[in-house]
Amino acid sequence: YVMQLIRGLGLDKVIAALTNKFSVFGKRIHEAGSPEEKARMIFQAMLTREPSAEELEIVKAEVNQFGDGAYEGLVWALLNTQQFMFIQ
Repeated sequence: YVMQLIRGLGLDKVIAALTNKFSVFGKRIHEAGSPEEKARMIFQAMLTREPSAEELEIVKAEVNQFGDGAYEGLVWALLNTQQFMFIQ
């Protein structure tokens, strides 16, 4: 379903919809406390796994540099990973 949205709407609109504080996913991101908690929630929701220590450090650095906008970047990055893609 996400891939159909990406093709139809464009990735930027899909990410904006996913991270919007009124969507279920976005609400969970906004309600999570620390950057680590938010990163864990995003990884669990999108890749069904915990982030590695290295991935958590990258997220923390991105949040320090870009603030809450870093989470949209994280969602974009995870949508483009081989782990997220699947073969029909």
